[in-house]
Amino acid sequence: MRREFIGFNRARHAVLEAAIYATRLHLLPHAFVESELQRLQVIVDKTAGAQEREAMALLTEHVRNKSARLVWPDKTVAPDQAR
Repeated sequence: MRREFIGFNRARHAVLEAAIYATRLHLLPHAFVESELQRLQVIVDKTAGAQEREAMALLTEHVRNKSARLVWPDKTVAPDQAR
């Protein structure tokens, strides 16, 4: 028996995409990551429930904290902060 298709959750997919960017901070330019997070935040603001809003807030906080420790724009990491 097939389940009824209830549609895609745009906010959940936006949070997933933000999570991917959050794990690629050492590979991507800071300006690009920030612009993508802003773009995805618009989707979350329009379509998210409580879980997606909380997840996006955690990811945004993570990116801001992690970005403060990275050296931009050459994407290098200080040796004592590598991981």
